[in-house]
Amino acid sequence: MLHITILAVGETKDKRLADLSHEYLLRLSPYAKIQILSVKPEPFSSPSQKIKVKKKEAERLLAACPKDALLILLHERGKSYTSLEFSTQLLSWSQNETKHLVFILGGPLGLDPDLLSKTPALLSLSPLTFPHELAQTILLEQLYRAMTILKCKTYHY
Repeated sequence: MLHITILAVGETKDKRLADLSHEYLLRLSPYAKIQILSVKPEPFSSPSQKIKVKKKEAERLLAACPKDALLILLHERGKSYTSLEFSTQLLSWSQNETKHLVFILGGPLGLDPDLLSKTPALLSLSPLTFPHELAQTILLEQLYRAMTILKCKTYHY
């Protein structure tokens, strides 16, 4: 069975998004072993601390990544897919040796550029910018959609 980890900076505080994310986790459970892990966000008081904050968060993210997993970073410069293309790409990623995919979501300030060079796959959910908590929910929905496409279940029309 495919193992998916969503690794995010900070936990979802918005109860509505947390509830919706939980719903998609339940829906995904027949298709994949899936979990959401979070690392502590680095506190900051001004945008001038952006570089330092992103570097500290990147260190925490990398430390939390399983050594044998395929890392997929959600980033604005990542590749965009249609839902059908994403399901095909998910199948391709799932055929790596470990069958463990880790989707990495940054915090409100984004991700450290050094993390980009250490991540073999970049994914963009949209050219639009979303709050990181909403991006996590969108990712879960798209993972569920992709799995139902791959399993020929009725969800995507």
